[in-house]
Amino acid sequence: MRCTPSPSYLGAGARLAAAFCLAAMLAGVAAARQGSGPPPRPDMGAMKRAEMAERERTARLRTGGLVSRADVDKRQSEASAKAVSQDFRDLQLLRNDIARHLVAGGPIDYGLVADKSGEIHKRANRLKTRLMPAGVEQAGAEQGAEARLEAERMTGALVSLCKLIDRFSKNPVFDMQGVVDVKESTQAGADLESIIELSEAIRKGAQSLEKTARR
Repeated sequence: MRCTPSPSYLGAGARLAAAFCLAAMLAGVAAARQGSGPPPRPDMGAMKRAEMAERERTARLRTGGLVSRADVDKRQSEASAKAVSQDFRDLQLLRNDIARHLVAGGPIDYGLVADKSGEIHKRANRLKTRLMPAGVEQAGAEQGAEARLEAERMTGALVSLCKLIDRFSKNPVFDMQGVVDVKESTQAGADLESIIELSEAIRKGAQSLEKTARR
């Protein structure tokens, strides 16, 4: 099994800043979980309303008008998209840190592994909160999160984590502007859940092994 740094995916984070990508993830996972009908088409009416709201905002600013609720919502949406893009990019950077450590050979630095896997877990959880509707988490995730990895399984688990992040990052759903693919959205959601579960198991195992090594 191999796990090597993948700098070619680092630019992919910018794709998540687009509102259509966020909508695809939300609608796709929800539709797949609830067995809904065909994917919805882009709401052109909503797009026009958004354009009108922007023109009104500009006019108010020019006339010294007060900031409306629509302005606040728009700013919050933009901030959320920016945060998602940053977490998406950080997930890949952390994955590459682990890959470089494995490629370098030598004994595993459990302190480093615990730190990186913990950061991966944090960012993956934030992505789940922002991209997946509440109540669609996979069964068994809570029980799996309690697991700890032993030393002989650590390298294989780290390679698996790298591959999961690769697959999640390259999922075509993040390129489908205005189109919802239920299958790809469901796969992205499942991969994100697996990243959350495995990174937490790795973190706990690495912390335990680091303490043992210090004795």
